[in-house]
Amino acid sequence: MSTDTNFHRLMCPQIADICLFAFFASLSIFRVVMYPEVAKTVIEDVSQTSYLGAVAVAFETIILGILSFYSNHQVAVYFAEAMYWIATVLGIFVACGGVFFMSQRQKPHSFPDVTGAWFLTFIPLIVNSTVGGAVSPYLAYKNGTTVLVTSFLMWSVGVGMSFVILPLYFWRLVSCQLPPRAAIISTFVPVGPFGMGAYSIQKMAVIIGSQIVEHRFFFAQGPQPPDDASALATIAEGIHWVGIMLAAVQLGIASFLLVEACSSVSAKVPKTFNVGQFHVLPDPVLSLRY
Repeated sequence: MSTDTNFHRLMCPQIADICLFAFFASLSIFRVVMYPEVAKTVIEDVSQTSYLGAVAVAFETIILGILSFYSNHQVAVYFAEAMYWIATVLGIFVACGGVFFMSQRQKPHSFPDVTGAWFLTFIPLIVNSTVGGAVSPYLAYKNGTTVLVTSFLMWSVGVGMSFVILPLYFWRLVSCQLPPRAAIISTFVPVGPFGMGAYSIQKMAVIIGSQIVEHRFFFAQGPQPPDDASALATIAEGIHWVGIMLAAVQLGIASFLLVEACSSVSAKVPKTFNVGQFHVLPDPVLSLRY
């Protein structure tokens, strides 16, 4: 089988990804344009607000696909970098806007309202940091450093806010018991930010170490000779191990949450699937009279 045939076969999932994203994004935009009441419902319901992060995450998978198949083309790399910054804006809007809507536009929340869907608000930031770690090696030094620093900031906000939500979520479980059967599948969502965060920080640590070795970068301006390869390699190795340790902490938390989620689902086997919406709101589109 020729190389071109293998390439086109591997490209099929990427093309399907782009087509599906464009199709459902168009449907969502068309729905909001035709029925503006939908936008108000999304803002005023925490479960629907959290799902805005799915748009950013789906967009970021396209960037990874471009890098996987076209990284040898400089134009494609520039295009992936531009898409990365668009994804960064989307992730920040979902995270900051989601918290703002929850505190200003929605009814007061109580502990029974805390679900795994709350983590969806910050997952796009963590996925964005992973994408940045994949994009930065193909860029020039300054651009790659800027993307890498931005990705680390996205990771710190996403993982940090997930650690803020985790105690609330844990206390909700022990004080209000498990979510309803229809929403029990939401117990798997908290695994995402910590599992992806572990992969992201480890990948960024490797790239930071390689940048230090390749560009001979020291933090100090002192007497260290810039050509001391052994010192640079030691610094890079130390950064690698810091990334591994941070990843191991997050992986341990993700493993614990995974075991708890499997136990919860086995205790309440769902007949219908509803990740985070406990109380079904009337859809303004379906409630219209024709």
